[in-house]
Amino acid sequence: MLLAFLTTLAGAQQPAACAAPQHRQFDFWIGTWEVTGADGRRAGINRVERVLGGCALYESWEGATGARGHSLNAWDPGDNKWHQTWMDNEGTVLIVSGGLVNGEMVMEGERRLSDGSLTTERITWTPDANGGLRQLWQSSRDRGMRWTTVFNGVYRSQTPDVRPASQHSSQALTDTDIKAPVPANPPEPVSVLPPSR
Repeated sequence: MLLAFLTTLAGAQQPAACAAPQHRQFDFWIGTWEVTGADGRRAGINRVERVLGGCALYESWEGATGARGHSLNAWDPGDNKWHQTWMDNEGTVLIVSGGLVNGEMVMEGERRLSDGSLTTERITWTPDANGGLRQLWQSSRDRGMRWTTVFNGVYRSQTPDVRPASQHSSQALTDTDIKAPVPANPPEPVSVLPPSR
């Protein structure tokens, strides 16, 4: 009896896994989203949910043209970074990492293409004051000197947002914290990467 009590007491004193506030930095991305491109055309539906006891975010993308993809996203306390691994039905594998920069989630990584060339990929998620967000995916062939837009998507919630207003963004953002919107006519997508998300 005493052993059972001590075991229960020891278990109760353990901190919850993934309880650090850094694990909630990307919660502004959670939801079911209608995504449109910079031209206003429907790009697809993106569903993002907490999984693994709140230790990761799982993304499920359904593109309007038939593209499908999934990613797992998590904050690693070992290197104090967020990490994303993306795979889709067009053969794209993308691994990026980073963190919050002025209220935006910014992740970068290198990608080796089939021709042997190396690109730098950068994805930026910017929450807006209305509970939506913008996702900008850019690619560089010269280690970040020049960037080409691969995907520029605007997210609008398909489901009512039941989170408190303080959790609509990665931090307690004010209007002055929100970055200026990306121009309506970004450069043409780079051909080596599918503009599917």
